Amino acid sequence: MTSERPRFGLGFLTHVQGRGTDPALTHRNAQELIVVAGELGFDVGCVAQHHVPLGGGLSSGGTFRAYAAARTTRIRLGTAVTVLPLEDPVRLAEDVAAVDVLSGGRGNWAWAAAPATWSTPPSAGTRPAGAN
Repeated sequence: MTSERPRFGLGFLTHVQGRGTDPALTHRNAQELIVVAGELGFDVGCVAQHHVPLGGGLSSGGTFRAYAAARTTRIRLGTAVTVLPLEDPVRLAEDVAAVDVLSGGRGNWAWAAAPATWSTPPSAGTRPAGAN
C-alpha cells in the first residue's frame, strides 16, 4: 500500500459565446479566462468547439489552445469535445501534435463520434452516413 494521497484536479469548461458582441472581444475574454484560471491554480481549462454560427462559438480549437499555451505555463488545455466526423483527420492530427509540442505536453483531448444532435455546418455539405 502506498502512502500517496489522492490528487484531485480543479478544472472548468467554457463555451466561447458572445451573442451580438464583437467576436474578437469574445475570444479575448475566453483567453483571459484561461490565463486567470491558470494563475489561480486551476489544473485544466476545457473549451467547447462549435462549427455553426449560433451567436458566437469556437471553430478552430487547436489555434485557440495554441495561443493559450503561449500565454500560460502550467494549466492543461483541453477540448470539450472534438466531434471527429466534422474534422479532417490529417489536419486534426497535425493540430493535436502542434498544440502538444507548443504547450510542453499540456494538451487534454476529448473525442466524440457524433454530436448529441446534428447541426451540419454550411461548408460541411452532407452528414456522414448513419448520422441522425
